[in-house]
Amino acid sequence: MPQPLERRKKLRRKTVGPTWVLLENVPGARADVPAKVVDFSGTGLRVHVSLWLRASRLVVVKGDAEVVPNGTANARVVDCRPLAESGYTAGLTFVESGAKNIPDETCAADYYEILQVSRKADQETIDWVYKLHAQRYRSENRKTGDQKMFQAINEAYHLLSDPVKRAEYDKFSLGAN
Repeated sequence: MPQPLERRKKLRRKTVGPTWVLLENVPGARADVPAKVVDFSGTGLRVHVSLWLRASRLVVVKGDAEVVPNGTANARVVDCRPLAESGYTAGLTFVESGAKNIPDETCAADYYEILQVSRKADQETIDWVYKLHAQRYRSENRKTGDQKMFQAINEAYHLLSDPVKRAEYDKFSLGAN
């Protein structure tokens, strides 16, 4: 039986009643962004927000000391996905106050997960899967078109299709786990 990931060993707790936090330093936002807490742990939280948050970006989270350590903490966006009804769900992990943004080439997004390929996938497989996803999510496709997902797939493909960038990304992402 596979071992659970380190970040999943800590149990997440659901909030009792609606709990809100404020996100500061959100790119593209003119003011602090309110976010509804879905669940949380000592290492991070999952929130519902109205804006899309790019993976690997740092934001400042302010809220109740039970949910946010010391009432204020820096957090890195791990993932952000659209909700069925409206808005987005984002996973945030708390980081030390001295952390800096990681360059786009080594961003914390899991590009293998975005493309839905194995870390051991060869170039031919990556090309084939990219073409399938690009056709599905391009904006011209009226049924399944999704511009943000299309951009994420393009970003993942351009990194994973370059052997040098892929090796750097693998070294970074494996060292982070």
